[in-house]
Amino acid sequence: MRTNALFLYLGLVLLVQLVRGSEERDTLERDGFVVLKNVLGSDMLKRVNDTSNILIESDKYKHLQIDKYTGSLIPLSKSSNYAELIAHDRVLDIIRDTLGFSDIRWMSGFLISKPPKGPSLGWHQDSWYWDDDKAYETSPAQLFAMYYLTDTRVANGCLRVIPGTHIKKHRLHDELGRAHSNEVRSKSDEEIPFREKTEHMRTSDCIDVGVKAGDVVIGDARVLHGANENLSDERRSLITIWYVVDFDGQSENFKEGVKKLHETQSHEIVLWDKEFKDLISPLLPGPSEERASGSPSHEVDEYNHNLDFMVRDPGFMADGDQRSRKVYQRNKIKSHLLEKISAKKIVREKIREKVESSRTEL
Repeated sequence: MRTNALFLYLGLVLLVQLVRGSEERDTLERDGFVVLKNVLGSDMLKRVNDTSNILIESDKYKHLQIDKYTGSLIPLSKSSNYAELIAHDRVLDIIRDTLGFSDIRWMSGFLISKPPKGPSLGWHQDSWYWDDDKAYETSPAQLFAMYYLTDTRVANGCLRVIPGTHIKKHRLHDELGRAHSNEVRSKSDEEIPFREKTEHMRTSDCIDVGVKAGDVVIGDARVLHGANENLSDERRSLITIWYVVDFDGQSENFKEGVKKLHETQSHEIVLWDKEFKDLISPLLPGPSEERASGSPSHEVDEYNHNLDFMVRDPGFMADGDQRSRKVYQRNKIKSHLLEKISAKKIVREKIREKVESSRTEL
């Protein structure tokens, strides 16, 4: 009797997990993000906070904290202490088992800490592969995992998102500057108050995503998001880690871009001790063609998030990049043809059912 009860209990637990996983995958694909509660335990949260505070307070990294809109933008490769977070089993299991992705690779990650009284971060999306077919599919290729180190709310600069903008056009796509450009960071045109700029204004369809310390927000790189002003007297810190999913199934051009970004934004992992390198080794995307050929690596500009090969403009933008517009139009035609084929199949199936029904009546 006890054995049967145990099996029944385990079966119910598994069923709940499957349903919850399906719901979270559906939420990610529909809205472009999903919130996962209590992912980091208190001990790990303290370790990550301690490491982050050391980096923020160090004069060595002041040049990576000059932008008051973004806050700090310190690569995680600056400290091997982040290895356990990058390779965090629970989050990788969630991405793999709950959200249903495989072949996960780590591209890069940053410590983002908005200072007290810091202005809002403007609306932007982080995708750079709009010239690739994958950019116009429902399922994501690149995910962010935002680990929050402090409780967040509107008053201290919580995340804000416009749901669904990873897979459909929004008016802001034609009104915003290039992602991570001066327009979004608002360094240019300082005579215009940032609150009066389009990229900082609230929209009627945006939502605020307040979370607790230890929560993680997993989202699609393509979704439009930003951050509210930090009106408080304390920092609002988080770690953003970029993962690429279903890596081997992506196009060669996309995979090469991931490798280049990894080498640019995470290059200092070569300085880590072996135990930390081994921890993240299974997640590394491998060397780019340039690195594999033995060519000297290019000089790294740590604050440049718009490298030459990156295509930041969606193909549905009025003034988008020609490469992304070409791919978008091709995918639009393909989608239209698939819809027509599907419609014809439905019509044929209905005709077949009517014929079968007529035969039965006879």
